[in-house]
Amino acid sequence: MSPGERDWSKELAKIDKQLESASDAQLFPEKTGASPTQKAEIATERATTASWPALLRLSLSVALGVGSLFWPYGTRCGLGLVGYFIANALVVSSVGCRAVGTWRYH
Repeated sequence: MSPGERDWSKELAKIDKQLESASDAQLFPEKTGASPTQKAEIATERATTASWPALLRLSLSVALGVGSLFWPYGTRCGLGLVGYFIANALVVSSVGCRAVGTWRYH
């Protein structure tokens, strides 16, 4: 190795060691703009929010996606093929909605 090159495995090992020594609170600090009452409201909302509706929508999306793998359509065009495309569009849109909802409420 020439004198100007870096040993990236050593550099990355040093970074890994620094990350392991830091706590989660140091890596992900809380937002400082919220007042204590707002933080309490957010904590109450998170505690009372049920996750079963999101899991139900996710399981329906997965069931529709798996079902589309075994869709009994022929090789001909027609109403069956249109239904298949609609089912696939529903899978894509429901996964997209779940991704946006999960990111928004994480």
